Amino acid sequence: MDNHVFGYGSLIESASRPRTNPDAIGAWLAEVTGYQRGWFHQFVQPVSYSCTYLGTFEKPKATMNGVI
Repeated sequence: MDNHVFGYGSLIESASRPRTNPDAIGAWLAEVTGYQRGWFHQFVQPVSYSCTYLGTFEKPKATMNGVI
């Protein structure tokens, strides 16, 4: 079985993808069922610092677009 990376968020955008990985030239549209994108917060000590990131969570019947 082949392994693939499913990219979503900024990895969908063709100009952004090579900034993350210069070898990531080709990409093909894909859709995943059972997951949904969401914005998440991670708080680190001290509490005044936080990080917001795009992630996924399981959600039956949801679909999410991206690239492989």
